[in-house]
Amino acid sequence: MPPYPAPRPPYDPELLAGAPAFPGVIDSPETFAAYRARAQPTAEGLVPLLAELGLAHTEATVPLAGLSSMPDGAMTVSLIRPVDAPLTEALPAVLDLHGGGMVFGNRLDSLLPEHLRWAAEHRLVLISPEYPLAPEHRAPAGAEACFAALCWAEANAVELGVDPARLIVAGVSGGAGLAAAVALQARDLGGPALLGQLLVCPMLDHTGGTDSAAQFTAARGVVDPWPQETNAYAWRMLLGDEAGEVHPYASAWVAGDLAGLPASYVDVGSAEVFRDADIAFAQRLLAAGVDTELHVWPGGFHGFDAAVPGAAVSRRAMAARSAWLGRLLGP
Repeated sequence: MPPYPAPRPPYDPELLAGAPAFPGVIDSPETFAAYRARAQPTAEGLVPLLAELGLAHTEATVPLAGLSSMPDGAMTVSLIRPVDAPLTEALPAVLDLHGGGMVFGNRLDSLLPEHLRWAAEHRLVLISPEYPLAPEHRAPAGAEACFAALCWAEANAVELGVDPARLIVAGVSGGAGLAAAVALQARDLGGPALLGQLLVCPMLDHTGGTDSAAQFTAARGVVDPWPQETNAYAWRMLLGDEAGEVHPYASAWVAGDLAGLPASYVDVGSAEVFRDADIAFAQRLLAAGVDTELHVWPGGFHGFDAAVPGAAVSRRAMAARSAWLGRLLGP
């Protein structure tokens, strides 16, 4: 990672004032284990907001036969659907992949209040898989399992009340990196056809060679839950210490050709590690002829909108994503 002596872009003052206490650097087995042990969301915790929004939560099992990364051969998915939508009504579906650097979290992490509002406002189904995490399952195991969930949703569209012509893949951070890999697989393997991909601060670049990766390190005192030191450690767990040639389904950054991908939405904060890689990925999508919308939110650290949802820039970011979904899905 090159030195970067220039000043960093400033943080948004409202975000800075409202930011919670973030964990320190996660770069060792001890700090990793401690972070993994923190409390995780449960289905019970969703009940009040689901009731308020008129949504129902069910679970299903996706078979993963043939994926050696999952010894038990199956994966649980959460399904969120408006309670007033019968299964005979085929709704759009979003394969919603949780964040956590592909090494932390569970499927309920993806069911943020923002995403639950998507389901209510746009009358769609959220499908959130319990994909395998590293280091127990090296990349591209997570991406392959998420793609299996997409194939399962298409194959079972009638039973799920899903419209197979309106499938979208979405994710935040590590989940957005997986979403990009799912879109690549869908293109390369002949389907399922995707209507769009929604990538929120995606974790795409395993190299750490960008200016923003050099700017936003714990050593420089950043206010961020995901400094470059943590990012680099997560990638080592994903790829191993001797990574060798990296496959695009493990790190979408190395994909040579982005033509033929679905309509894309990419956003990122101006004050975070992933900024430059995400901007470059959106530029490459545009250069490949992909309908792409890019937002760089001024002063945003990684995951700013989830951390400080009431801030003005957070509200703008969430409104822009919802508006893009609305335009994509049409009347």
